[in-house]
Amino acid sequence: MRKRAEISHYDVKNALVDIGRQAYELADTREVGLSILVQKTKAVWMLRGRLGVGGRQSIWRVGQVSDQLGVKAARERAGEAKRLLKAGQDPTEYLRVAEAGGPVRFNDRARDGWTWEEGRDDFLH
Repeated sequence: MRKRAEISHYDVKNALVDIGRQAYELADTREVGLSILVQKTKAVWMLRGRLGVGGRQSIWRVGQVSDQLGVKAARERAGEAKRLLKAGQDPTEYLRVAEAGGPVRFNDRARDGWTWEEGRDDFLH
């Protein structure tokens, strides 16, 4: 069952308690597309979105629900992933690296400051 509410710290605590008891999805009304999916063995942050114009809806894992990845951090990750989607980029790698705790790097010429020559050489080789 999918419920909708503005997810709070209280909802995160309840999700951790409900693991194994009941399965449900709680969609965040503040960060559209973000939800907590509670299952028998775990609770995870999920993001629903579309890649590209008219693309099929996809679901990405934002991270494990925990005290370390609370509401604020999950919303920030989801917001960045949605910015990537809007730019036509797949957020899978960003979310994987963010969940692993590593440095997040982008292959975005505007952010990285690549020159035209570097982009050309990278493409051709």
